[in-house]
Amino acid sequence: MSRRPVNAPYTITTEFGEKDGYALYGYHSGVDYGVPTGRPVYAPASGTLTNVDSRTGGNMVVIYDGQFYHRLMHNSSFSRGNGSVNEGDQVALAGTTGLSTGPHVHWDININGTTARSFSDFRDPAVWLSGGYKQGTVGGNEMFNSIEEVREAYIQMRGVVGTDAEMRGWIGQSKQRWIQASTAETNSLRQQLADVKRALTNEQAKPPKEVVKEVIKIVEKPVEVIKEVPVYTHDAETKNMIKSIYDYFSGQFKSFKKYVKKD
Repeated sequence: MSRRPVNAPYTITTEFGEKDGYALYGYHSGVDYGVPTGRPVYAPASGTLTNVDSRTGGNMVVIYDGQFYHRLMHNSSFSRGNGSVNEGDQVALAGTTGLSTGPHVHWDININGTTARSFSDFRDPAVWLSGGYKQGTVGGNEMFNSIEEVREAYIQMRGVVGTDAEMRGWIGQSKQRWIQASTAETNSLRQQLADVKRALTNEQAKPPKEVVKEVIKIVEKPVEVIKEVPVYTHDAETKNMIKSIYDYFSGQFKSFKKYVKKD
């Protein structure tokens, strides 16, 4: 079950993802429900409640449902103390505290907590209401439920892990969508490799042709990569491109990592 934090009647004044000059990351992180001051605000999900005094969110209620953090902002007052809460329990009264232009309830959902680190931390409340982020499977698309699952997927498909922020951004997202994005990234790197091959082939001076051959083998014939391959070039930009591609594909073929020179 899932519900909105306010009962009808209400007016949605700002939707999720709209450009927002007040928003820290440039886009509105949740949904704004225009309601009169004093309107009851309810827990959209069961979980652990924490009341927070926020400069921007005013009297802000944060509820962790075991998967996401729900933030209910700008309340005139809190209705209960910190602790367990059930879906549908009254948690506050609507207001206009904090950074607010009028009485309303701002509801957003994120994976980080009281504060978010980037817009990718947020989830669309409309999708959440429809069950789109539920743990398990939805419409045949299995979702990532933890950073450990995301990390394992990175290692299996890419050979290396992403940054903590990047991986956390995939929690609650479709694994099929992640595979599509990873495939597109791999194809992009292969295109970069093709561009480097053309650039090196057209060089009249260094680097020598042997370097081109070794870079090609990393991608096309990894089994033949049997020695450390130094990269010599007078062009620093080209050298950096080669090194980034070399590092990427050496991660793909982990069994050959011992042949890759470490800085």
